[in-house]
Amino acid sequence: MNSTFLYGANVNANGIRQHYLRYGGTDGVRAGRPAVILIPGITSPAVTWGFVGETLGRQFDTYVLDVRGRGLSEASATLDYSLDAQAADVIALAKALGLEHYALVGHSMGARIAIRAARSAPKGLTRTVLVDPPVSGPGRRAYPAKLPWYVDSIRLAASASRAFAADHGRTRRRGARRRRAGDANAGAGHAAYPRARCRPHDSVGQRSRLL
Repeated sequence: MNSTFLYGANVNANGIRQHYLRYGGTDGVRAGRPAVILIPGITSPAVTWGFVGETLGRQFDTYVLDVRGRGLSEASATLDYSLDAQAADVIALAKALGLEHYALVGHSMGARIAIRAARSAPKGLTRTVLVDPPVSGPGRRAYPAKLPWYVDSIRLAASASRAFAADHGRTRRRGARRRRAGDANAGAGHAAYPRARCRPHDSVGQRSRLL
């Protein structure tokens, strides 16, 4: 079955750089249906939800978000990581992408972000899907895992995201060198490496699209 992955991109929304992966598009059965913004859990960058994006992308125009501080989105020691800031990110992302109608699908911490975003009733939000939302909070039992485990998991996921991006960049550079060298046999000898083209900045952001 063909992949529904379209590209990864950055967009400036809510005052920070937000990175996302897009699947599906707006053609075929997806035309006229609300888009889906998928918000991963606390330790998960967007790339770890690619298999879900692939599936949702067959039916919906799907955007998998790198929550601030994770994956390839902006991160710093001074950034606001409150739930309100993360919810505002999602609403601003939908607006920056020009999504007229969209649904939020949040997993774990992403579910908490989704419900906080929905509380403000943003224009265009059609529904919210909460997958395994956290059960901890005021008056409830303590969260089952301690903070150091999550910090270590986030660091490992961030390292994997950087490695993925670096490998993709090396693949693009290898392809560019082959094309410059005019080696007619290079494509056949290295068919496993897709050619890539980098689009210039536009209103949505810089995109890398696999051809």
